Amino acid sequence: MVRLFILSIILSSFISITRAETVYWAGVGFSNYGDAVAEQQKNFPFSSPLFRCNPCAMGKSIDVLARERLTGKPYDNIEISMDLVGTGQLEGLVLSPVIARESIIEAVDIDPDGSKTYEYAIRFFINLMIFEFKSAEGRYSGSMPFILKHVETSKTPLSARQLQQIGMELYANNNRGVNIFDELYKKAKSNIKFMAFSEKYPRITSVTLSDEVAGIMTGHVDLPLFANQTGQIFEANLVQQSGGMLIPTLGDNNNQEMETVFADASRKISLPEPSYSIGLDVERFVYYEKVKGQQKTVCFIVKANVKIDGVFDTLMNASFVRKKESCGVIRKVEQLTPHFQFPEQLYSLLYEVSKQFDGSIEQEFLARAAPKTAANTAKEIAAATEQLFAAF
Repeated sequence: MVRLFILSIILSSFISITRAETVYWAGVGFSNYGDAVAEQQKNFPFSSPLFRCNPCAMGKSIDVLARERLTGKPYDNIEISMDLVGTGQLEGLVLSPVIARESIIEAVDIDPDGSKTYEYAIRFFINLMIFEFKSAEGRYSGSMPFILKHVETSKTPLSARQLQQIGMELYANNNRGVNIFDELYKKAKSNIKFMAFSEKYPRITSVTLSDEVAGIMTGHVDLPLFANQTGQIFEANLVQQSGGMLIPTLGDNNNQEMETVFADASRKISLPEPSYSIGLDVERFVYYEKVKGQQKTVCFIVKANVKIDGVFDTLMNASFVRKKESCGVIRKVEQLTPHFQFPEQLYSLLYEVSKQFDGSIEQEFLARAAPKTAANTAKEIAAATEQLFAAF
């Protein structure tokens, strides 16, 4: 009996080991990197000074910083090999944290005493990706989108150089209380896995902004980049909540070939044709204010539509709104910045929408977010979840 028990443990350990796919470390990659230095600095204000640098701003390159915190650690579904570092002569499965975008939204709020508070929402968009390389080209074999948000506040405005230093520290150390690559590892340990090249992946193929939304955000953000960022946030939430996989929304959403820039070379990555297209339409940004005595209630109401199309029919076409949950009570003299508050409410709404795709629909959420269509929307979500994510 004891021998049987020991044999069972050995077999279980052997099975678990064989399930781990060996992948080679390829270093940090960039999508949307651009040829011009100005474009690189615009898209990657924090990591570009750490890439292909000698000397590097933080004493180490972005490749070294990532390698130190992502390799030499256990993962549930993969095993990282350091036998071939880089992409020069590599064939086989490779792993790379691909940085897709870094963004900043700035705001100035008026406090109760009349002073100003400067607030900076800094976001990092990364896809931990597995590629299957053959010769000089690779093809998509799995990914895990990851977004880290860091908010910095100050009583005086921060310069571009100060903000850049903050962003680089988030990559390089824990001085700000968090490290990007440490947080990426926590998410990836159990979630990153190899997937055989499939034709069944969904993808967010379009993000549109209404004239009302564009009017509020114009002058504060690059509108196409803001739309792209919104799609990436929704993608990351959907993957996390559903346990499924989406074709990454990197660069041109209609392009089936993604160019990724590594320290030693650029590589073209083939992406599968999406079998399901997800469209996101940001429809409304509505401000509401009601003053009562020395206080006022302010609301930053948002509305968005999610449409999912298959090859032959539409699986889902539903709008969701965030009303009372977007409200708060502040002093009458206080002022909040709309172009800062509306995106945060939008992202909270999209997070709640994504939670409905985990197999358990929240009727309470649908009752307040889609009151007129709750029953039908629940059916559409259930059908879409079954077709898009059941295989994962």
